[in-house]
Amino acid sequence: MGSQINNGTAFVAAAAVPAGDIGTFVHLAGVYDGSTWTLYRNGVAVATTPSGAVSTTVNANWAIGARGGGGSQLFNGVIDEVRLYQRALSAAEIGLLAGQTITPGPGPASTVFTAAILAPGAVANFTFSVTVPTNSGCAITSTLTGSGNDTCTGSPVTANVSSSCPLVTAPLITVTQTCPVNLVSAGGILTYSGTVSNAGNITLTNIVVTDNRPADNTVIFTAASLAPGASANFSGSYEVPINCCVVWSTATASGQDTCVGTTVTDTDTTTCTVLTMPSIVVTKTCPPTAAQPGDVLQYSGTVSNAGNITLVDVTIVNSQPGDGSTVWGPITLAPGESANYYASYLVPPDFCGTDTITAQGLDACTFAPVVNSVTTTCPILTTPRIAVTKNCPAQPTPRGGVFTFTGTVSNPGDVTLINVMVANNYQADCYLRTNGPVIGPITLAPGASVNFSGSYTAPLSCCEVMDTLTASGQDRCAGTRVMATATAICPLLSTPHITVTRVCPASPVPVGGVFAYSGSVSNAGDVVLTNVYVLSSKPNANTSVLGPMALAPGETEMFSGSYTVTANSDPTTDTVTASGTDICQGQTVTTTANCSGPVGPLIVSSVTLANGTATVTWMATPGVTYRLQCASNYQNSVWINVPGDVTAISNTVSKNEAVGTTPQRFYRVMVVK
Repeated sequence: MGSQINNGTAFVAAAAVPAGDIGTFVHLAGVYDGSTWTLYRNGVAVATTPSGAVSTTVNANWAIGARGGGGSQLFNGVIDEVRLYQRALSAAEIGLLAGQTITPGPGPASTVFTAAILAPGAVANFTFSVTVPTNSGCAITSTLTGSGNDTCTGSPVTANVSSSCPLVTAPLITVTQTCPVNLVSAGGILTYSGTVSNAGNITLTNIVVTDNRPADNTVIFTAASLAPGASANFSGSYEVPINCCVVWSTATASGQDTCVGTTVTDTDTTTCTVLTMPSIVVTKTCPPTAAQPGDVLQYSGTVSNAGNITLVDVTIVNSQPGDGSTVWGPITLAPGESANYYASYLVPPDFCGTDTITAQGLDACTFAPVVNSVTTTCPILTTPRIAVTKNCPAQPTPRGGVFTFTGTVSNPGDVTLINVMVANNYQADCYLRTNGPVIGPITLAPGASVNFSGSYTAPLSCCEVMDTLTASGQDRCAGTRVMATATAICPLLSTPHITVTRVCPASPVPVGGVFAYSGSVSNAGDVVLTNVYVLSSKPNANTSVLGPMALAPGETEMFSGSYTVTANSDPTTDTVTASGTDICQGQTVTTTANCSGPVGPLIVSSVTLANGTATVTWMATPGVTYRLQCASNYQNSVWINVPGDVTAISNTVSKNEAVGTTPQRFYRVMVVK
């Protein structure tokens, strides 16, 4: 790069082009001050060439950025903002044109104007500009010195003038406000922070920051001054009002331009979220008197907002008569507000009075749900009852056998019974009773029943057993115990049996002689026999030999008798008959013996039924008269004689009875005395 004037002789000031200049605008200036050519790049001198040439006359076409008339050596680039001056510009002026900043005031003087000559009375105007430095205050002061030389004597003359030019200020203040990191609840102290800044170009004085909380125009910060670009932090606090989702405050900052006193202000409104603590409480009051199943149970209560924020969509539900049954709502409750409610429901069967009231609502700010429940038990008048039955075995149990009974325990009341037990008080023998569990513990709902059975060894010495079942249960509501008993007398099956022997003389007794015999009668059964007799067929029929008396099982009693042998008789075929009555069933048993031993037992060999007629056949002794008896149940103590006794003529005897459609018939045979 360079400058050149060519009139046949070249006068050049040149310098190399820096690599960074390619593709960018560069300010170039060439100045000739009468003695030296100076080349400037971006306001900085980069080359000088001394030259004595003063001026050159141009009398042809000329060009900038080309040679001659612009026909050759064209500049390869863009040239803009071309200026020509009829004087040599100073370095300062070149710097200003290149965009450099000149600092006025103290420091090296800057040439602002030159002229070769100034005639007497002549005036030349000039201009000069500088960039005002930051923080230059309210005005900028500069001193101009003019100088020249007397053309005659060469004596220098000077003149000075100073002026202070007011600066145009741009005062600006800004304020910011920041919420605390942690949320503050209603009634708490919220401490906020903030910053006030001088965003203008002039110092501000009388800095004041106010806030509308806790009251309008509350001063929270002051400062005497604030330089341009400076800032100051501040903080303030106030009590958070109740029942608010958010709280806002407006900070106002003000300051005065230190030059002209102009007041500038700024405001910042900040909204802070309030920490809400929603809470709900519900109570319930039972009716003063007890209700019964089927009655209407009326109750009341209160729901309250115990938090610090309004609750919306407040509802109350009850677990009775069904889960989630609506009681009241929706309503809105302010903090501290409460409301009474009243409700009722039909008391269901088997109900103990316990229900759960649940109140719920939503935080009006965050819509977070809150819930509270209360469980109460209102008095319910229940009627707990228990019943028990006992059944004897369908057939009597032999003594010493397994006695099995059945029964039913039931709940005829209106409330569930828990811990239901059935115990049996029974006879271990005829003189001792004992207890034993039968069933339980179980639970019985109203109307429910459970069948059960129990067993034990039947006592050997009793005609019957008497059991007392005791059922007990506990009202699941009130805990009251109820009891019931059932007693049954069940006969035991006895097997009466009697034996008799007749011991005759070893030698025959002649007619007219005394036939003396002896014998024994024994209880071969398992039950006491009463009214035990031993009768002899001689000397007369049914001659009493022994009795009446009682024989315990296994007991034997001896007897003896005699009579005169008559003609045409055989004492060895004469008989003795022993009989006795079962003390339990009243059944009479008999047996007969002669000198040869027992006479055939009374054994029913068959019972047949045809056309409504029963035929009973039994083993018999010829010449003996028998009687047939019947009953509808063999346990009956009273047996009915079938009309017409039968005298055996062979070893078997049969007897008919018209029974028609009788469903059941029992028979027994006895010897007629």
